[in-house]
Amino acid sequence: MLAIYEYLFGAASFVPHGYCLAWRPDLIAIHALSDGVIALSYFSIPIALILLLNKREDLAFKRTFGLFALFIFSCGVTHLTAMIMLWEPYYGAQGMVKAVTAMISVVTAISLWPLLPKVLALPGPGQLRKMNTQLAAEIAEKNAAQVNLHQAYQQVEAQVVERTRELQALNQRLQDDVRRRSLLEEELREKAAQLIATNAELERFAYIASHDLQEPLRKIQAFGDLLKSEYETVLPDEAVEYVRIMQNAAYRMNKQTKDILTLSRLSWDSIQFDSLDLAEVVEEVAFDLKERIEEAGGKLEVGPLPGIPGDRTQIRLLMQNLLVNAFKYREPDSIPEVHVEATLHDTGAPGTGGACVEISVRDNGIGFAQEDAERIFSIFQRLHGRSEFDGTGIGLAICKKIVENHNGAIEAVSSLGKGAVFNIRLPTSQPERREIHAGTDTAV
Repeated sequence: MLAIYEYLFGAASFVPHGYCLAWRPDLIAIHALSDGVIALSYFSIPIALILLLNKREDLAFKRTFGLFALFIFSCGVTHLTAMIMLWEPYYGAQGMVKAVTAMISVVTAISLWPLLPKVLALPGPGQLRKMNTQLAAEIAEKNAAQVNLHQAYQQVEAQVVERTRELQALNQRLQDDVRRRSLLEEELREKAAQLIATNAELERFAYIASHDLQEPLRKIQAFGDLLKSEYETVLPDEAVEYVRIMQNAAYRMNKQTKDILTLSRLSWDSIQFDSLDLAEVVEEVAFDLKERIEEAGGKLEVGPLPGIPGDRTQIRLLMQNLLVNAFKYREPDSIPEVHVEATLHDTGAPGTGGACVEISVRDNGIGFAQEDAERIFSIFQRLHGRSEFDGTGIGLAICKKIVENHNGAIEAVSSLGKGAVFNIRLPTSQPERREIHAGTDTAV
């Protein structure tokens, strides 16, 4: 502590500044008087600034004003020490005062430059006068608008009375329309019930008709085979060709009636939802199609498949139809490649939005135009003639019905010459049993 005091006020090794002025009274007086007046002036300016800041709470840049007050005050202290130094050699104290003043000066200078754009952006007196003029004009416009608004209010009030009468009349007409709509809805419900009953009859008729066609078709095929085997050598070539055409037609008709029976049965049978190993089902289908795949020189790749709730017979038929189509619809000189994979999703189940499994069957076949993606799921809809690819045009309709029976959705994505992808989304949870009857179904 004593060392600090000695540093600030120690005078043993120094002489007062007056010695430099040879103690001439005129020089001493002019320096002392000038520094004293400057110090007093510098002390009064911060006081004025502080009073201004206290009186004007809305004044901008208060921090800068405070720095200026501190800066000017420190400058006053500097001049005060200079006056004292004429008689007392406190050079350490004077140096510290100058150092503090220097730091305050630097801070003030640094803070001033960023303020220049803000200060320059402040409106000048001319701008303020212009703004006041504009404000006065706006007030006048507002007053005129209030007068117009009052007049408009009176007009609107009269219109409201008129509109109220119109709305009352309209409300009465709406009530009449609602009554007529209720009658129409009731009639629509009756028609819908009749349509369901008609669909049920049609489904039953299709089932019975297809079933009854089986026996005569079998006889046609049997007698055709017998005729060919017993009399092929004695019949003319033209007759043998007729027999062959008859057998092919009977075969196609038999296949078509079986597919119709299958589709019809899907609209009537109950579904028992069991826990299925989808990988095992696909493996069984692949085994059944092994000869067909090998003949085509094709390749079937199956990714990891999860377990799903479903009817084993229907899911097996679904995968069989999709894989048969994937290997069938290809260019003659191409090697078919089919990929089966599945992905679990926390959301996206049709109807409920809950968890679902998405099964994808992707091939590198001939594909089809995307605008036909909906049409191919309709019964008897074919994109190619029987001379190109055999089939009944019912397989994908069966697939769609099976997926709908499982509360799912199926879609196809394709383009010509670039293969096709069939995506099936099935819920991961199902009721134990579902009764389906042509147009209605019940979950148990």
